[in-house]
Amino acid sequence: MQRFTQPWLWVFILATLLFVLVTFGWALYQQLVLGEPWGNRPMTNTGLVLSSCGAIGVSAAIVLLFVVLRLEVEVRDDGVHVAFRPLSRRVFSFSDIRQCTARKYPPLRNYGGWGLRSNFRSNAYTVRGDSGVWFEFHGQKPVLVGSQRAEELADVVNAVMASRT
Repeated sequence: MQRFTQPWLWVFILATLLFVLVTFGWALYQQLVLGEPWGNRPMTNTGLVLSSCGAIGVSAAIVLLFVVLRLEVEVRDDGVHVAFRPLSRRVFSFSDIRQCTARKYPPLRNYGGWGLRSNFRSNAYTVRGDSGVWFEFHGQKPVLVGSQRAEELADVVNAVMASRT
């Protein structure tokens, strides 16, 4: 199981949440407590409260999402199970896998970062780092699954596939 644990990511996420809290907190204080309209074209008090709740709620939901997001990869009898919880789950049947190799990749250049990603050539499930397992399928787009133990995962998948032939 892998999670988003990069310190730079959490600094960015929490700084953004803090910015939203301070900005809308000040707006509410200025307009509701001090009685001074906030901004050049101030909203009604109700509009400001609803907008503030919405912005703070969305920001908090994004933080919560990053807290619960995790990438799980399991090799089972029926195939390779890849779950990017709570967003996505897939099973790669051994009969559909044509080739499986461990590889290094540049996540920013190939996919624009980490997470559930797609480009014209392939899809990716990544959380961190630059190593993963490249799955090629019969008649489907390839998939890269990020892993801190890519060699081990590829060896296990290849061993299971070899034992089935």
